[in-house]
Amino acid sequence: MTSDTTPNPPQRRGDLLVSVCFVSDRPGDISLEALRQSEQMLKAQFRYWEILIIIEATDTTAYDRLFAHVENIRLLRVRARLSSYRARVLAAMEAIGDVVLITTPDDAGAVDLFGMILSAHEQASIIVARRQTASFIDPVLRAIGKTGGFRVSTRNLQTIAFPRPLLSVLLNHPDREIALRFPPRDVAIPVLFEDVRAPINGRGIRHFGKRLQLLQKLSVAIAPRVLNSIALISGLVILSGLIFAIYAISVWLVLEDVQPGWLTISLMLSFTAIFLGLSVFGISIGLQKVINMLSPHRDDGIIDEQSSVDLFSEVMTELNIENTASDAPLNSSKTP
Repeated sequence: MTSDTTPNPPQRRGDLLVSVCFVSDRPGDISLEALRQSEQMLKAQFRYWEILIIIEATDTTAYDRLFAHVENIRLLRVRARLSSYRARVLAAMEAIGDVVLITTPDDAGAVDLFGMILSAHEQASIIVARRQTASFIDPVLRAIGKTGGFRVSTRNLQTIAFPRPLLSVLLNHPDREIALRFPPRDVAIPVLFEDVRAPINGRGIRHFGKRLQLLQKLSVAIAPRVLNSIALISGLVILSGLIFAIYAISVWLVLEDVQPGWLTISLMLSFTAIFLGLSVFGISIGLQKVINMLSPHRDDGIIDEQSSVDLFSEVMTELNIENTASDAPLNSSKTP
């Protein structure tokens, strides 16, 4: 008798639906080879999967041939000159997977897509691929991003894996375009990083424009905190104007040799400061009210709970019921 020693092929996971999204702002950048490699990986490891491709609507026929070579692909044509941040949002909204991985053609060959997908699912965390070195502008971006509440760094690649629950939270974020690229600094949103060997691809006018676009978006994202600071400074200006007005009147009442016109000029300066302070303060709090009204009200403030409450511990005693079903053996024999 001979035994078959041929190893069994690995079982594909059938409990997980995976969506891999390719986003690129360069026409024709998504190659067939990159898609075929992703297809082979997904087909070998998962039973249910899909590949989403985000391209501009002007690329009418450049990707039509992919349907004959790659399985389970969805081609989404978007408006021309759409920013990569907005394209990532559209990809996340259209993906149907339990785990959604958003990547670019440049990153796909340098990261372990399968490992990031499994880590995101098993650890229920967002997995961000990052390089080992950072750009010289990294400290500035990190400082601005921290002010806005985001994990901004030039080390972060554009490949991120999201579990479905956390992806839904980010899609409801007021600044979801930034949140899907740089996860928020929130204890309710766990983020893990996977270091990869990838060079800094930050040269050229295109990448310089992306940096400026990121600075613009971060500046908008920190608007509420800037308005709070402006309101506080305006309040200090109002208080200073009042103190100076009181000081000017006190000097005029106490001293006899006050220069003619000094009191009038001092009062005009103090009243001008008070008026400007009140104006800026009113505009600041008004804009904050508008932002609060337009921002979605999130009800996910509670992230964990510990309790010792047992409301039904005495139900069995009060009803005079003895639980003996678990102790009695089951008689499964049948009489013919």
